Amino acid sequence: MTDNHKPAETEPVPDDLLEIRGEDIDQQEVMATVADRVTKRRSDIGFSQVRFPSYDGVPFPGLPVNTRYDPDLYHHLRLANTSYFEVQTEPELEPSPATRIPLIGQFWGLIRLQAHNLVLFYVNRAVRHEVDVNRHMISVLNSLAIANQGQQEEIEALKSEVKVLRSQQES
Repeated sequence: MTDNHKPAETEPVPDDLLEIRGEDIDQQEVMATVADRVTKRRSDIGFSQVRFPSYDGVPFPGLPVNTRYDPDLYHHLRLANTSYFEVQTEPELEPSPATRIPLIGQFWGLIRLQAHNLVLFYVNRAVRHEVDVNRHMISVLNSLAIANQGQQEEIEALKSEVKVLRSQQES
């Protein structure tokens, strides 16, 4: 391979790819050595190991099943997931006495509508940006909630393991 050629991402090497004969040879050790050498070679030739983002939002994780959780946190997280993109920016023009005047009223109504549409054009640009920021922030919050759930489950498992070990130690 040349230095400017980047190898494609490959599938993991199956355990039965090589047949190793000999009782004194450890197949797992040989496969680990091969994997290490492949990793080193990829590093030497400049193989890019950059992970690209998925560009998908992280969905609401749902309520934890077997662990304690803060109901307020998940209530607000669920509401944030369902309402971050609900923005109303249509023109709402109240009737004006000036619009009832023949000819001039119609012209005045058209001017009012166009002026409101111009303002809404710039407001909608800002709102689109804020909705994008909110989408990313909610994805981060969802990721943190998922991590929190996993850590809480791990803490509960460790607590029960400590309890078992203490009871064995006392016996």
